[in-house]
Amino acid sequence: MVGTDGGRPASRTAILGCEGKWALTPNTVALANAIYAAPPKEVARAEAMLGAMREGQKKGMGGVSLNGVLVDAASILSQASPDGVVGSDMVYEHVHLRPKGNYLLARAMFLQIASKLSRRDGSSFVPANQLLSEAECERELALTQFDRIRMASEMLGRIQRPPFTGQMNHSEQLLRLSMEANVPPEDPKTTAAEYEWAISRWPADRLLHFNFGVFLLNYDRNAALAQLRMSRPYDGFPVFSPDGSIL
Repeated sequence: MVGTDGGRPASRTAILGCEGKWALTPNTVALANAIYAAPPKEVARAEAMLGAMREGQKKGMGGVSLNGVLVDAASILSQASPDGVVGSDMVYEHVHLRPKGNYLLARAMFLQIASKLSRRDGSSFVPANQLLSEAECERELALTQFDRIRMASEMLGRIQRPPFTGQMNHSEQLLRLSMEANVPPEDPKTTAAEYEWAISRWPADRLLHFNFGVFLLNYDRNAALAQLRMSRPYDGFPVFSPDGSIL
């Protein structure tokens, strides 16, 4: 409540996020209004946000931004999907993105960020026609057939637990992921060569070393452990091999 103490308690509660207080006497109403009223700058910003939201709704956008960067994920994925419906080519089970969905969102985010940057001569930081394609990104990341099978196997295990078991297309998801998890693997030498090429490009990438180490565990344990050790985080936190041993 606002009394005759100059509004000190009210000021403290306003700082804590309270939006108003009772007034003991009419002569403290003006004081309470002064303390809790939003500054003109915030009012103007809120009105601008409402205006941007109305414009976005008129255009059918899933999200809007105001003086910032926002990627409309729903629109990006739906525009790249048949009939505008995001399906299994973009997401595994309506939660986790597949490689294609990840690429489309990452590309959109990069373009948003790059649009805010420019070189000293005023030219674009990265022209859109110089961006890596999805296939080129997958090669740089060493997204091998082994990784695709491993991801499908992981997601197959997840969707067999709640809440995914209650989805209407659960049986369809099980069948699709079972097929993906049981495709024949590519030749191990081919997979190893893909990892080695990516690591030669990005030798400090710890995730590349970790994934290569996981792959090598089926063929050469010593070589696998050497790769896993190189995936140790910068903070020195220990790395655990898939069998639970500390490296």
